[in-house]
Amino acid sequence: MTLHFDHAIILVNDLYKGIDRYKDAGFNPFFGGVHAGGKTHNALIVFSDGSYLELLAPTSPELLNHIDPNDHSSFLFLLAQGEGLGGYALFSDDIEADVAAMQKRGLAVNLRPTNGRARPDGQQLRWRTAVRDNGSMTPFFLQDETPRSLRVPDDTATTTQPNGIKGISALAIGVPDLSDGIHEYEMMTGIKAQSAFNQIATLSIENVGITLIWEPNRSLGAKLGDIMLISKDDTAININIYL
Repeated sequence: MTLHFDHAIILVNDLYKGIDRYKDAGFNPFFGGVHAGGKTHNALIVFSDGSYLELLAPTSPELLNHIDPNDHSSFLFLLAQGEGLGGYALFSDDIEADVAAMQKRGLAVNLRPTNGRARPDGQQLRWRTAVRDNGSMTPFFLQDETPRSLRVPDDTATTTQPNGIKGISALAIGVPDLSDGIHEYEMMTGIKAQSAFNQIATLSIENVGITLIWEPNRSLGAKLGDIMLISKDDTAININIYL
């Protein structure tokens, strides 16, 4: 496997209000640009460990009134579940090989057409993704066609957060059935999950821990609100990302 943790998506109804809220919390968000199709745009909070938070929002408030959760031609469908954690991406060095390995383990996952966004300076970004057939974005899989440094700037001015946060340590993901969730994640990653008390399971992807928490009333795309971040003194802190 060549999968690495890439970024977590935080859904917001208004991008600029979201940017202001995260600035007030001591982060350094910047406008990332408009996605292909023009329905969503984003801002990024990039950390020195190479991971980042993506604030994702509709380009117009009116679009919130016309969301088809079954239309995956843009990222707008994610907003149907409301604000909060919308999913996360695992980066692949060879997405075709990784998808083939997941399919061999029994996972229903397929490549999607090339996607991208336009940065404010006009630079066009392109990437390939793979998504499970059930449509879940927790996680999805991504490989850049343009250099990653164009999508995720790595200069010190961008990656230095005023509050001292240096990276992402862990995510908490709600699943409607823990056994099914464990099975899906093991097919995705090839990593054995550790379960406890029939309600929680954990596994690690590189240095990022994934905790699956049984939430029987949640449906596809289930989410919790916690992302564990790495502070400036290397201790872990939790933030609740519901806005």
